Amino acid sequence: MKCNTIRQKIALRDGYALGTGRWRASPFGINRLTHSRERYRRNLLFYADDPAIRVGGPTYHWVREGIQAGRHIFNQVAHITTPILLLQASEDDVVDNRAQDLFCEAMAAAGHAVEGTTPYIIQGARHDILFETDAMRAEALNAVVDFYQRHRD
Repeated sequence: MKCNTIRQKIALRDGYALGTGRWRASPFGINRLTHSRERYRRNLLFYADDPAIRVGGPTYHWVREGIQAGRHIFNQVAHITTPILLLQASEDDVVDNRAQDLFCEAMAAAGHAVEGTTPYIIQGARHDILFETDAMRAEALNAVVDFYQRHRD
């Protein structure tokens, strides 16, 4: 009986979260990650060449760890003094941007506001900002370079 319980816990831990599953190549038209057809195609080629880099949906364990890490970060905002640039994709439907907004508010309340006080929003971008169309990707990369230039010693 105890062995079955352990197997069930392992299966639950390693099982994919509801509505997700193993990686599978999806047509560009239904992808939720990028507007860039070319970068999406390149990623599919990378995945074909090296299946070990494929990432499917999150497991229940990954979701649990992510929730716990998020709680931990919110409990530590008073101690975070490192400059932060938080890039946010306006059309991200993989993660909830509201959590990022709340983090920025908590940092500001703790006296350590993120760069610009709120997320730097890349308008029109989906989840994979750095794999987006050239204009959105360039905006994000320029924001990162500018951020580092402002904070270098």
